[in-house]
Amino acid sequence: MIKESSNVELSIIVAVDQNNLIGSDSGGLPWKPVNRDKEHFRKYVKGKALLLGRKTFEEMNGWFNDDHTPFVLTRNNQYETGNNAIALNKIEDLFTLAEAKGIKEVVVCGGAEIYEMALNYANLIILTILDDFFDAPRNSKYFATRDELHSMGFKIFKTEKFPQSEKNFVGMSILWLRSDRK
Repeated sequence: MIKESSNVELSIIVAVDQNNLIGSDSGGLPWKPVNRDKEHFRKYVKGKALLLGRKTFEEMNGWFNDDHTPFVLTRNNQYETGNNAIALNKIEDLFTLAEAKGIKEVVVCGGAEIYEMALNYANLIILTILDDFFDAPRNSKYFATRDELHSMGFKIFKTEKFPQSEKNFVGMSILWLRSDRK
């Protein structure tokens, strides 16, 4: 299902290992943070609206700045977000609410179920691929493979490569993929 006519662009930002691992039900990343990826993430989402699942929102609580507008997708109709976050029960409601607020782009930040839903609406994916395999925890969660993304119409238009360094325990690539679907 593609979003109906809306001026709001939905982007996805995600980090994966070589097996497309992104996390588990227990929360958090299955690797220690990579400084370069953390800087890249913060720079890209600065001042933007964000879409997160409830678990990811709670994990990142305290991280948001006043310049973020977090939308929290949850099944709980009574969920209280606090601060300036807005709870939603359907991803389709995001476009109407964001457009009413004059928001041009919403960046999806996880978790796995939210990424899976958002792939049906997104036009841009910023995919960090770590140059390593990490232990898959119990109830591991994975992001779509590059072949799956390609079959959905996403094409790489920019690639950045960063080697392992003293500050970054693992090398990584950042792939920028775009789909022109509406």
